[in-house]
Amino acid sequence: KTNLDRIEDLLKLGKLSGASAEINKLDEQLGTGLNQNSPTARMKAPEIAALKNRLISGLEREMMDSVDSPEQLTKRAKSRGLLALMLLDQDSLVAKNAAVSLGWIGDPMAVSSLFDAVLTWQETGLQPFLRADFVEALGFIDHQSSYEALLQLVQHDDHSVRHEAVRALGRQTHPSVVGELKKIARSGKDEAGREIAKLVLKRRAP
Repeated sequence: KTNLDRIEDLLKLGKLSGASAEINKLDEQLGTGLNQNSPTARMKAPEIAALKNRLISGLEREMMDSVDSPEQLTKRAKSRGLLALMLLDQDSLVAKNAAVSLGWIGDPMAVSSLFDAVLTWQETGLQPFLRADFVEALGFIDHQSSYEALLQLVQHDDHSVRHEAVRALGRQTHPSVVGELKKIARSGKDEAGREIAKLVLKRRAP
């Protein structure tokens, strides 16, 4: 069997940690091949990305289905760590899907990974447009930590990050969020951001 076949088998059996380890090995080989402009590496890249996206779906299901036993909490932490690593994947769709899953799961422990990914995108070589996806995912985690992260991001230098942070605040239920949105609507850093805050407030109105 090929490496791809072995990964397929591991995913079917639900052995996600094993599948992740095998994918990482292939990823290293792929990176070397792409750097050498290998036609074989270019052909394999979409197949490996598809396996990564299947892994993301499996990790999401595993986290959503887990219960709060000590064993499951340990397993959940491992799955969350694997998803967080995939935020840094050089395939933009893989990175975006990892962010979507972390947001959908709603685990507050993922906030720092998403927040760091927004701030360190240049160092990690990610595409800048992914920052908005990471910010959007933060909005779906309704927690004090995500609320505080979003308040920092509405002051970000990049307008796309600021605007997405305002939209994401609209999904939070923190008791102070309406007051913060009103502040942004009055005195936000740019006119477009102020208009977004007004629209978010209008949608939140009973």
